[in-house]
Amino acid sequence: MPTVPSTDGTTTSRDGTTIAYTKAGTGPALVLVDGALCWRESGVTPTLLPELSQHFTVYAYDRRGRGESTDTTPYAMEREIEDLDAVMAVAGGSPFVCGISSGAVLSMYAVQQGSTPAKLALFEAPLVVVDETDRKHPADMLPQLQKLVAEDRRADAVRYFMVDIIGVPNAFMLFMKVFWRKAYRANLAAAHTLPYDISFLSRTGSRVPADAAASITMPCAAITGSKSPAALHKAVDATAAAIPGAQVIVVPEQSHMIKPKPFTQALVGFFGS
Repeated sequence: MPTVPSTDGTTTSRDGTTIAYTKAGTGPALVLVDGALCWRESGVTPTLLPELSQHFTVYAYDRRGRGESTDTTPYAMEREIEDLDAVMAVAGGSPFVCGISSGAVLSMYAVQQGSTPAKLALFEAPLVVVDETDRKHPADMLPQLQKLVAEDRRADAVRYFMVDIIGVPNAFMLFMKVFWRKAYRANLAAAHTLPYDISFLSRTGSRVPADAAASITMPCAAITGSKSPAALHKAVDATAAAIPGAQVIVVPEQSHMIKPKPFTQALVGFFGS
């Protein structure tokens, strides 16, 4: 893969928080909004950025409290939206935006509060479409996480998020501790930010935020992977149905664990259309 130019920089959010970002590639501007526990050095960005930067000028940033970005208390979702707006301003004001997992939900609320991406891609917002067979998020997930974080029980917070909220098996956590130690340590480092993501998911009980969805008038794609769980397929369909004119894109051979090449191809197809 050809080497693409990249630079690191910072911008200042409205409340004075420093937001660190990497700019890489050439082409139309694209801002990535990471999901829970992820930042530029952990999660999908390290592998996705080289692929996307072959087609876009990508702006990947550390959400507040993660990586090289600072934090300011008390937390409010509105401050995170201001962070995104600050990065979008660096990217030219109305870049493409791709929200990943809970970052997709944050991106939806951002549009409702005045952010103006040229086009919006939402990858598997972790929302719940409830019927009798569906697994529900715990009703008390936000206070539970806040308690664990306040007690500095980072490992317990990560486990609660992964097992009790997401629904991964306990055995997966053991596997991660033993075989994915770097990723596990990175999760612990960002554990204090888990209540941030859960706070805006909790606004609607993890349901599709209908008012935010209805406010999205720019071209929008709700994206899912062909190998993702049925619950995520339902969530993506419900998200698209709530957004005027949104389309659903199914990425072949893709699960919630993003594969850079097919995911990039999907974004190139959508943003280039």
